[in-house]
Amino acid sequence: MIGNTLAFDGLNTAVDFSYYPVPHVASDGSYECNVTDPSTGTVVDLDCEGTAFEACLVNAVCWYGACDASTQQQLARFMQCYEGPGANQEGYTVDPATRGPCLEAAGFSDPNELLTNATACENDPAQLDPILDALNATKVSG
Repeated sequence: MIGNTLAFDGLNTAVDFSYYPVPHVASDGSYECNVTDPSTGTVVDLDCEGTAFEACLVNAVCWYGACDASTQQQLARFMQCYEGPGANQEGYTVDPATRGPCLEAAGFSDPNELLTNATACENDPAQLDPILDALNATKVSG
């Protein structure tokens, strides 16, 4: 939706868009990737893999909204492509195979390098954990 909105004439340059892929946090402060619905017993996947990749991508291209209009438009296009119609729905897991094509469709200058670097970050706790901690600190407590 934000990709379509920023496409309106002149709006992208007037808006400072920031994306914060915040992980789900359990009451003990740990990151949780699955929760069980107490009424049904159904386990819901919270898509930690997708959140980790998005966090690394945001860190690489547009940390805390510090990006120009072109980059924020590319990020919004990527999110629209990557998350698709299931965006912001619990239990919806994005398809990692769409990352490369979505980065390319979004117009990033070197989508293959960006994919390689964000994937390496996603799989390296030394890189990923500080990013997730910083993003988690943006959440309103309580």
